[in-house]
Amino acid sequence: MEMYVLERRLELIDEVCQASMKPIIVDGDTGGETTSFEYLCTRLESLGVSAVVIEDKQHPKRNSLSLDSRHVLEEPNAFGAKIRRARSALLSDTFMIFARLESLIAGRTVDDALERAEIYLRNGAHGVMIHSKSKDGDDIIEFITRFRSAGHKEPIICVPTTYNKIRAQDLFEHGANIVIHANHMLRASHFAMKKVCKRILENDRSFEADGICSSVGDIFSLVGYDAALAREKQSTDA
Repeated sequence: MEMYVLERRLELIDEVCQASMKPIIVDGDTGGETTSFEYLCTRLESLGVSAVVIEDKQHPKRNSLSLDSRHVLEEPNAFGAKIRRARSALLSDTFMIFARLESLIAGRTVDDALERAEIYLRNGAHGVMIHSKSKDGDDIIEFITRFRSAGHKEPIICVPTTYNKIRAQDLFEHGANIVIHANHMLRASHFAMKKVCKRILENDRSFEADGICSSVGDIFSLVGYDAALAREKQSTDA
């Protein structure tokens, strides 16, 4: 069953790769077993994905923003070995492996996160993602500052879901390289769909929901249907 889910996910990623030339970063959760992670990385590399991020929590992992869950971290050298094995299986230097540091999520210190970062980088990680559920992001700024002060030039990813008063530019100025707003499109879609469904149910028709939906024409244009019709007409006229 797990292999079926993985293959279905790879099919979806392939579809995204076919539709966009933008860099794609895949969330690899904990990476699974070492052999499975090697396989995942080689498949993602062959699809043209830019990077994968795996977090140093033990399976079964819990969502990092859950306040009621206990977050158990992987032994750092074991996690580093998983990265090293996957790195050695890559065929090029264009695919990147990011180690996601969950020390701050698990209630540990910035020191712990920095120590883990050192181990993961020595084992071949191309960069790190530092995660936190603090509201002010002070621990994130401390990590970035100390990471850069130690001489590390590897890229850092930040995910300011909870410390969202900090602007991306501020994180960049401190030394971050990538800022991911991780779940806002999903949350926005959920909010909008609830609103549309409510209007349809209340009015027994969709007319009242038109004003809060994209038009059919907008969707046709977005997916390239209009452009395809234009090309067809041009070919016919010629």
